[in-house]
Amino acid sequence: MNVLLLLLLIVGYETKIVRTSIYHPVQSQCDSTPKITSCGIHISDTRLKGGTIRYVSLSRDLLKEHKYGSYIIVKCANAYYNGKWLVVDTMNKRFKNKIDFLQHEQNKHIPPKKVEIQWLNKDK
Repeated sequence: MNVLLLLLLIVGYETKIVRTSIYHPVQSQCDSTPKITSCGIHISDTRLKGGTIRYVSLSRDLLKEHKYGSYIIVKCANAYYNGKWLVVDTMNKRFKNKIDFLQHEQNKHIPPKKVEIQWLNKDK
């Protein structure tokens, strides 16, 4: 078992079931600066396409509980989405209890409808 996940189980961090979706860094799904996240991180297409960065956007209700720069651990049946993701962006205000995985436009991974998340950083 992954040491990080084992430590989380021992420490007893709160878990939550949330709905999921994906988004791409394009103007039709973001704003006029789709390659810059809400917290100011510049997105590298090369690293995003290669899967070396794992960024997630939170609905505003979840972002009230945890700030940018926090990490979440995603647990689900899809191995691509399991593991650690960095919170870097904010979803549209119409969404609640939802996370949005940032993916390259050529990525064809489909997320499960719901996942369990666990906060790695408890800072607010």
